[in-house]
Amino acid sequence: MSTGPQGIQGVQGVRGVQGLTGPTGLQGVRGIQGVSGSKGDMGPTGPQGIEGPQGVAGIPGGPTGPTGPIGSPIAFDGGYPSSSYTYGPVFDCGSIV
Repeated sequence: MSTGPQGIQGVQGVRGVQGLTGPTGLQGVRGIQGVSGSKGDMGPTGPQGIEGPQGVAGIPGGPTGPTGPIGSPIAFDGGYPSSSYTYGPVFDCGSIV
């Protein structure tokens, strides 16, 4: 028994509607910050500046004044019942021990 020829293929059906897009997922946790790099070396010291000129010397002072007179001696009364000192010229009056 023999089979007859195959029939024509039918028309393709209409494509269905695309579904809604799902919500975006949560953002992942941020990683820790890396360690700061080391500080660079200090640069070289600059050249020393030029030294300024020396100032003008002051005017010398006037002449030294005369020496004052020598002070008078001090007399002591012996210390009884109390001590006292006398300033000025000392004369031997017989009361000084």
